[in-house]
Amino acid sequence: MKIMWAVAALFLFSFPLNAQKPGHYELFGEQADDLVAKCRNLTLMDAGADHSSLDLGLCIGFVKGVADGSQLAATDPQKWPVCFPPGVTADQLVRVVLKYGQDHPERLHFYSANFVKQALQIAFPCPANASRTP
Repeated sequence: MKIMWAVAALFLFSFPLNAQKPGHYELFGEQADDLVAKCRNLTLMDAGADHSSLDLGLCIGFVKGVADGSQLAATDPQKWPVCFPPGVTADQLVRVVLKYGQDHPERLHFYSANFVKQALQIAFPCPANASRTP
């Protein structure tokens, strides 16, 4: 019995642990290129090509989560200057992120959440003295 526990402990501790910064959870790794690669499944789906529904779902969820979370976290457009027009869709948000990645490959090493935030800020800027659509 002791040998079995020793083997189990050896097995458990033989895998490297991924160290992360406190409070820093990374769904796609640290870089936006991981996210953009998952989001490209939207264009594959549009073309009728084989695609990963799981990766596409992760992409949509992440992008929508950044958009929704940021809208809830900041009530002042100067802190997070994004004003979504009424009726904006998750599909549209993902396409904005994909275009931003295509137009700015030099930024694909950015953290995924910051990358999405920048893409949305450029695509949906707030006019002066505007209120944001939740």
